[in-house]
Formats: sequence, C-alpha cells, structure tokens
Amino acid sequence: MRKMIRIEPFDAPIHVFKGHKSFIKSFPEVADSLEATNGMCAEFKTESGAPCFAMMFPEEYNSEVINHEALHLVHMLLDYHGCGVNETIPNSELQCYLQSHIVREIKKALFKGH
Repeated sequence: MRKMIRIEPFDAPIHVFKGHKSFIKSFPEVADSLEATNGMCAEFKTESGAPCFAMMFPEEYNSEVINHEALHLVHMLLDYHGCGVNETIPNSELQCYLQSHIVREIKKALFKGH
C-alpha cells in the first residue's frame, strides 16, 4: 500500500509504503538493500532532479520502526532545508536506534500488551 503525506512547515510530500513489495515496485534500485530491513527512509531524485522522500514500514504496526524511520526523515528534511543537522550530528543511525530503544522501554513499562 502506498500513500502520500505532507510534512509542515516544509510542505514536503512524503511517499509512505506499507510492506516491501509496493516500495520495491516504486523504487526497484533499493530492492537488494531491503531484504534484512523492517523499515527504510530514503531520499530519491525525480527525473527533474527534485527531491523525493519515501518511507517504508512493515505490514504490521510497529511503533519502534515508525519512530526510528521518522527520526531519519527529520534529519533528512532539516538537512535538505539548510539546518545542517548532518554536520552537527555525525551519526543519525545511532540516534535512531537509541530513540527506538527508548520507545520500546517506555512501551514495556507503561503500555504492556500493546
């Protein structure tokens, strides 16, 4: 399944996908890198050279994956709009995993069974 969301204040269109198949159909160049992943956030270029942001999530709801990929998107959008996130934060992957861990621990402590 593929949907479009818009992120303010940037008015950024983001393609969001549920499941690997629909994502690969739209972006076949990443097929090999999706085999061992639960999610992905990536920036592609359109034929005109404009940026295209896309996110892929598992078929089943997983708040950790959503939070992890959302933080990647935050970094990409801020960097694209000149906020220099990647210059001051050298390892966004580590931040994303740390955020996922925090979400998991809060969920475990406060929302058992969800």
